[in-house]
Amino acid sequence: FISLEKRAEMANNLHCDIFVSVHYNSAPAKQADGIEVFFYRDAPEKGRVAASKLLAQLVLNKVIKNTEAKSRGVKHGDLSVIRNTKMPAILVEGGFLTNDEEMQKLKDPNYLKRVAWGIAQGIHDYLGKH
Repeated sequence: FISLEKRAEMANNLHCDIFVSVHYNSAPAKQADGIEVFFYRDAPEKGRVAASKLLAQLVLNKVIKNTEAKSRGVKHGDLSVIRNTKMPAILVEGGFLTNDEEMQKLKDPNYLKRVAWGIAQGIHDYLGKH
């Protein structure tokens, strides 16, 4: 296990161009569903904030296109891995493990490949703009 702080530190030390963290969500409400992407908007480097927001939107667009999942949008998140990195950074929540329908999709390797392909396409689009 690599701590959240260590993940950000590793990315910073490697001077990565972008940071993408992929997670799966849970919620007390079993009906919660969909995919959302977080970026950190309170960083002092406004260029990084704008780049993170753009990366988040491009990744979300492609993941939704590939999976036809519900979009929960691009959101601000005060999350360690996106707050403590120095490069554009996003955290993708690829669905809710607490939603029975989504859990069945997430057990399907082909669905997971579509999520991953959407993330890759969004990154590709972002890198093409930078």
